[in-house]
Amino acid sequence: MKKIFICFVVMQLFVIITVNIYGLLEGYYGYYYGPKYNRGTLYKISENISYSNPIAFYSTYTGTATTYGFYAPNVASQFLMNFIVFDKNGKQLDVRISPNFKHKESKHRFALCTSIMMDKMEIKQSKMINEPLDGYIKVMLHEIAMNIKKEYTGAYKIFANVFLHEFPSIKEFKAGKKEKIILVDKYQF
Repeated sequence: MKKIFICFVVMQLFVIITVNIYGLLEGYYGYYYGPKYNRGTLYKISENISYSNPIAFYSTYTGTATTYGFYAPNVASQFLMNFIVFDKNGKQLDVRISPNFKHKESKHRFALCTSIMMDKMEIKQSKMINEPLDGYIKVMLHEIAMNIKKEYTGAYKIFANVFLHEFPSIKEFKAGKKEKIILVDKYQF
């Protein structure tokens, strides 16, 4: 019984180490060098082992397949939004980053609604069109904008801007380059 337990522990450690080496290298090379970069022997070996049928099944079933790569930068970037409120004459009344929330659940839902923007970014990068997703995002932002509009007497139109953090590479950071925010999309309601 002790030998079976030791075999199981050794197998689990092997899977954890191999899958996480693959996840770490995938995140690193993907973020800093892009898909066409030669990723080396260790990457190829860990990829082949990670995707072999028994290891892939076992690591997915046990949750090991999630790897520790999710600690890599820019994996779950937070999108930032601002809503600029204007009156009929075009005078800017205010700039808001969110509506006033009355409940904790509302704040949580607002934070979750930005996660769908990453799906849009991935689709945009692949040059595909996803009309239902675009429509959903537009309706979501429209509802947020209308909620903000209700708070202002004389509010006529709202511009909604969506931004994303752009982090410098390690080399750029060492050279003094700082993080910046880039405009991803804009809407008018």
